[in-house]
Amino acid sequence: MRSFCGKLGLFLALVLVCGLPMTSTILVVALFVTTVFLVTGESRSLRTQILTVLGLCFIALVNFSAPKLLIDEGHNYFVTEGKPDEPQSKLLPPEVFAFLQDAFLKLHPPSGWCSPDDGACWRFHGRFHRGQKDELYVPGFQMGPSPALFATSGDALLHSPKYSRQTQFISFRNLSELRAGFTNQLAVSYWDATSDLTRSELPFYVFYEWPKTIAGSQLCWTGTSFWEQRGGHYRQLGSTDHQMCRDLTDADAGLKVFGVSVGTPLRMILKPALKWRAWNSLRWLFQFLGFLGVLAFGVRLRWKTALVPLSLVFIFFLSLSPQLRNDFGHYPLFSGRSDSIVYHGYAIKIARNLIARNWTEFFRGEEDVYEWIPGMRYFVAYGKILFGDTLLYHLLEVSLLPVLFYFLLKGFLPASLAYGLSAIFILNRSEFFLNFGWNHRYYVDLVRISLAEPYGNAIFLLGVLVLFHELGKRSPSRLMCIVFGFLMALTAVVRPFLSIGVGFFMLGVAVHFMSQKQYKLIPAMALGFLPYFGIPIHNWYFGHPEVFFTISSRSPNVYLAPPEFYVRVIRNVLSGTPANPAEWAAITQLYRQWSPSWYCVSLWVSSMMFVTFLALRAHDLKLRLLGLTAIGFHIPLFIYGGEYFRFRLMPWGLSFVLFVTGFYRLAIYKIGKNGERAIGPLASLSRRTQNSAEVKADGLTQIEI
Repeated sequence: MRSFCGKLGLFLALVLVCGLPMTSTILVVALFVTTVFLVTGESRSLRTQILTVLGLCFIALVNFSAPKLLIDEGHNYFVTEGKPDEPQSKLLPPEVFAFLQDAFLKLHPPSGWCSPDDGACWRFHGRFHRGQKDELYVPGFQMGPSPALFATSGDALLHSPKYSRQTQFISFRNLSELRAGFTNQLAVSYWDATSDLTRSELPFYVFYEWPKTIAGSQLCWTGTSFWEQRGGHYRQLGSTDHQMCRDLTDADAGLKVFGVSVGTPLRMILKPALKWRAWNSLRWLFQFLGFLGVLAFGVRLRWKTALVPLSLVFIFFLSLSPQLRNDFGHYPLFSGRSDSIVYHGYAIKIARNLIARNWTEFFRGEEDVYEWIPGMRYFVAYGKILFGDTLLYHLLEVSLLPVLFYFLLKGFLPASLAYGLSAIFILNRSEFFLNFGWNHRYYVDLVRISLAEPYGNAIFLLGVLVLFHELGKRSPSRLMCIVFGFLMALTAVVRPFLSIGVGFFMLGVAVHFMSQKQYKLIPAMALGFLPYFGIPIHNWYFGHPEVFFTISSRSPNVYLAPPEFYVRVIRNVLSGTPANPAEWAAITQLYRQWSPSWYCVSLWVSSMMFVTFLALRAHDLKLRLLGLTAIGFHIPLFIYGGEYFRFRLMPWGLSFVLFVTGFYRLAIYKIGKNGERAIGPLASLSRRTQNSAEVKADGLTQIEI
């Protein structure tokens, strides 16, 4: 416990050195690598750790109090219906509003506008018409002209900015690099396919108020800008053909500038004065010293232990390096009305309620009855608090997946083979491996658009490793059983598709505890799982319906082949009557969409038979539990839309681990007192061992599947 507390203190002090929110890709990668050394290293004496923490706090204080060039920034999107009384007409300077409105109407004339009754239109007013008297109100999806001058930014959740946020750097070539807070909010969540205004062409403006210390800096831009004059009017400057630059002097202090983009790109870069570049370099130096101090004095490094996870992460970063900053350090535009944009739209409000300690609204989660997956919106909210309007928290999560799979494989296979399979997981681009859930690049594609599968799968793997670590002890810890139950609850909340497999896994663990007469561990596991039941409690408290999970799960459109289809088809086959063509087509469609190749279907059947065999016959408790869980993960694939590769990632990823482990243990095994090696396709199932380790019994070494 002392070791854990010491390492936790070092980590938190290092976060202070980095500062919040962390929006630098280099800084986040450095923190991640240092954390790996912290986790794998050996704790030093308490006195040394305390002195190191105090040193880090001193560095954080120096960085915090050092002079900074802080520029007040505001930003927002701009759409208009040509009305003179729109909110922004009273908020924006007249010259700026007139230019934006005129440019928008020329680019998007009213004759081509979509209907405001269309939920995919940028003019949608939040109501679906279902008849003359019946309307369905959709809260949070009201679009059209913005009612506010500036949007909220995720970078400023821990601060109180004058406008959207404060920034030290101005450097962007497009909306994604600007990382504007409105980019993925519900107010601009229209569909490109049916709306005349595409999200990639979303008009916007950005505003800066120059501080007194701006003298000596230079702003360069391409596009249109409006510069405030001493009389309060704004002068239009700019060109779309070439870059313009302007030196900033003491006379510019307190003045404002707008950069606008309507159909033409806007690019801006600020070149700070020499003294500000020097201060920035000094801050980077102090942060580097903080990382170095942790590695030199915080822990004794265990290079051999840290080498494997670091090398796997390095391979991942190397394979992703060309897109690393663009994909995760910026803030890309998600598809309108997608899960991604809903999570981000809800998350910014949830984060603000958390910081304001508005607990009722925080736990309400923007829905009285959950329709969208509950857990992911909270992960995104915490990510915005820590990492601002970036996807760097997704980068950290997806970096852990190969490491988690490695440690899972290492429990059953030689370390070299486990490492090789993990490297294949990262590097392969094969559709064959994708069909069997062994393709890390697809996980990366999912986190780029903030979908929940990578999070649910990673949390499940972490829970499995926690449990397997405890099963290796004679007296498992009740605290760790609580942690295991909590991780299983998070898995089901973040990715409900995995709920059946999680239930099978926990049931198998409970049966094992009962067989070992470790009855006290079952309530501990159940206690950790209690947060899962917060979902029906939420639905009952805020919405008062009897919805156990999400209201969308009641929709018949969710089920491609409901269980009753299978019941009726089997009954028809047994009675000799023809099956309903529609029901039979729905069932066979799942298999056709899973893979067009018959060899993959045959391999799928053989793999499932092997996984079932392991679940029923393996004497290795861990293999049996994983086999049982894999069966539970596969069940929804027979019901829901099997055409989505993301639904198959965990079912087939876990089945791949089981298949490789079973094949290895059947093909290569050890027998005899002296441990002679014998190789063959079929080994005697009578010689077994626990956890693929050698167990001494009556002078014999036994091996088990």
